[in-house]
Amino acid sequence: MPTGPVEVIYGPITVGIFLNLILYGIMITQTHYYFQTFKEDKPWIKKLVAFIFVADTLNTAFDAAFLYKRLVQSFGNVDEVMVADWVFNTDPAMTCIIALAVQLFFSWRIKVLTKNNALFGVVAFCSAVQFFAGLATAVACSIVTQFTEFRKFKVVVILWLAFSAIADVLIAVVLTWHLRKRKTGFAFTDDLINRLTRLTVQTGAITAVFAIIDLVTFLISNSGLHLAFNFPLAKLYTNSLLSTLNARARAGASSDGPSSGHHDMPQLPARREEISVQVLTQTHRDDDTSSRFDSTKNSPHDLDRPCSDTKVYINVEDIQHRV
Repeated sequence: MPTGPVEVIYGPITVGIFLNLILYGIMITQTHYYFQTFKEDKPWIKKLVAFIFVADTLNTAFDAAFLYKRLVQSFGNVDEVMVADWVFNTDPAMTCIIALAVQLFFSWRIKVLTKNNALFGVVAFCSAVQFFAGLATAVACSIVTQFTEFRKFKVVVILWLAFSAIADVLIAVVLTWHLRKRKTGFAFTDDLINRLTRLTVQTGAITAVFAIIDLVTFLISNSGLHLAFNFPLAKLYTNSLLSTLNARARAGASSDGPSSGHHDMPQLPARREEISVQVLTQTHRDDDTSSRFDSTKNSPHDLDRPCSDTKVYINVEDIQHRV
């Protein structure tokens, strides 16, 4: 069990920053893949991805600089390492900025897909609250600098992490509900929707879970345990956005999927579902044709006799706009 104050605080910080760095590597790969694959996306979506990449890079640099400054430059100075500085304070600020950008993107998708301004407003409101509370947390860290006294401003931390988790849960629930409504009954299409549903739940749930654990550990412990879950939050938001955008290629979509601006799911690839149907023959008789009916060649039972199966092909592209 950790006994020293430095270990109590910087053990979780080191774990959290290591997770941050690992997720940063995944984010670099996803960003490169996005720009190589979706060159025809709308400019504002590409600018959003570029902005988040730059913000996450700065966040990673500041976190690494803080760890080096405290554990290397201030090695042996217990009084100094137990105090947060401006470099540390950039983490909650950058995290709430990145979360705002990602959550507003998903709230925009909700508005376009559901045509429900109320849902859009609720998610956007929750995102705005977490943004301002996150900035307030960064300011509070510059006023109450001792790590062990951070609970003095627990109100703004509760608002920040709670509303961030609420926004993430709402996004996951609404998008999942929308996808489930778009099932068509075709195996290929429904399998794609199921995979997209799982992706939506996973990406929304993981950020919400980390935010909730961060909040709970912050409230029940005076140590820095909550920081192990706080530092990776920014990268989790970025990776959730990029994994959603890149999922279009894994589903076989064209690179201009989101450019249309009205699809909750990737464009479905052209594929035909084959259905075998039986076509019944029917003989119509009236006064002019009844005399031509030859009972020796045609039995009344032949009127309902099925012919050979006829194959009908339905192009899944025809129904993709309903999904």
